[in-house]
Amino acid sequence: MGDWSDPPPLPIFILVNVLAGAFRSMADALTPPPIKMIDIAFAYHTTMLAHICQKFTISDFLATGPKTIEEIAQHMKHKGDKEDVERLMYALAADGMTKLDKSSPDPNAPRFVNSALSAVLRSDHPNSVRDFIGHNVDDLWNVWGSLHLAFGPDAVGAFDVAWPEYPLKEGGIWKLFEANDWREEQFGRAMTAVEVLGGKAMAADGPFHKFKRVIDVGGSLGHFVYKILDKYPDMQGVLFDRSRVIANSRKLWTKDGPYGDGTQERLEFVEGDFFQVDTFPEAKDGDAYHLRLILHDWEDEECLAILKNIKQKMGNASATLVIGECAIPDRHTVGVPAAMHHIDLQMMATFTRAKERTPKMWKELLAKAGFEIVAIHPTRSLFHFVEAIPVSV
Repeated sequence: MGDWSDPPPLPIFILVNVLAGAFRSMADALTPPPIKMIDIAFAYHTTMLAHICQKFTISDFLATGPKTIEEIAQHMKHKGDKEDVERLMYALAADGMTKLDKSSPDPNAPRFVNSALSAVLRSDHPNSVRDFIGHNVDDLWNVWGSLHLAFGPDAVGAFDVAWPEYPLKEGGIWKLFEANDWREEQFGRAMTAVEVLGGKAMAADGPFHKFKRVIDVGGSLGHFVYKILDKYPDMQGVLFDRSRVIANSRKLWTKDGPYGDGTQERLEFVEGDFFQVDTFPEAKDGDAYHLRLILHDWEDEECLAILKNIKQKMGNASATLVIGECAIPDRHTVGVPAAMHHIDLQMMATFTRAKERTPKMWKELLAKAGFEIVAIHPTRSLFHFVEAIPVSV
């Protein structure tokens, strides 16, 4: 399918996903359940292998050409036995993350090259997921390791168990980021990596053509609002986030930055907190307040506070609310692919009562905040858009 940043036409997208699902089902049916469960038991091994690969920039190193074990060990500054690195590289190759170089001139000195999988762990790859791997291991590995404690008669929050020095009631993961600049920066890049799940398709399939200006609430480094502004050259944008995030995002919107193609002239930066209504940008006619992958971080009470602040800032302007979240179906069926349910549990693990919401849940939550749903827009991605307008009281 070529560059995954360019979404295929909807019929092809649907066909490919149907075929992929069918092949996965066939493979599962042909694999004996005990073997399948052992594969599941070993799944965290693969996660850590990918993390080691990105942490030691092995993919970046291999991008310059085939490398021997000795060269890779030197690149990693590995002080132990070089056989450790040899075993690592063969394990990576066995999982499809790197390949043996078939043109290696010396059979006693095998060389390794990138595979399609390891290539997207390069820092310079257009669809790099390097920092997504890093964030999930550095920040959430121990959280998921505590998730079993969130169930049963003595259920507790997994994040509080994993990070007792950053309890949820005092800010949780956001305080963890504030205390560690490198984590904050890695998380911003990890959220940019989410675009490989269909960011360009979301911009194309969303209802953004209706609006004059998009206010991207909690828009991180601006990776998604850029896609919207790039698609609609007459549109204006506002990037609204915490001051630390805005400081990091400004670096990317300079003339020489990745978003510095003139689009930056149509973007306004606003520092604020979506729990403090006075820091929100005021609405104008034709505005859309856009929240993508924001409300799933918060439980209903906090979501209501954010939504009511937006409604207050809309005032009498003709403005719209657009929410982008996982397309979890109502509870009469199981969502496909399974990743959407994994993301749902990621919210539970990290924020305890936060979640991905079904259409029924969105209708109920938005009604409490004074909104009614106009439409739910499917996209060629894991996500959909909930479009809502304020209800007059």
